[in-house]
Amino acid sequence: MDKNTHIGALLKGYIKENNVSKAALARALEIGPANLEVRLKQDWIRTDILLKICTLLEHNFFADIATSLPEKFSTNKAKDSTKDNLIAELELEIKMLKRERDVLSNLISTKIK
Repeated sequence: MDKNTHIGALLKGYIKENNVSKAALARALEIGPANLEVRLKQDWIRTDILLKICTLLEHNFFADIATSLPEKFSTNKAKDSTKDNLIAELELEIKMLKRERDVLSNLISTKIK
C-alpha cells in the first residue's frame, strides 16, 4: 500500500459521496458515533471491521485499496480468461472468413475467364 492510501479518508469520502448516515453505520457496527469518527480519522483499520463495513454498505473497499497497489503485485484472484477466449474465437472466425473470401474470389475469377 502506498503511503498516500488513508483508509479513514477512503471511508469518509464514500460516506459523504453516498449520503451514508454515520449514526446508522455506527449502530450497525455496534459502536458509538464518536468511536466511528475516531476510526475515520485513522489511516488504518482492522480487516474484520473493514469487511463488516463492506458488507453493510455493499461496497468493496478492499478493491479500492487494491487499485492503489502496483500492478506488478501478485494476487490469488483467478484470471478472467473471457477476453482471451473471445479473441481466440474472433481470430478463428477471421481465418474462416478469409478462406471463404478466397474461395469466392477464385470462383468469380474462373467464371469471368
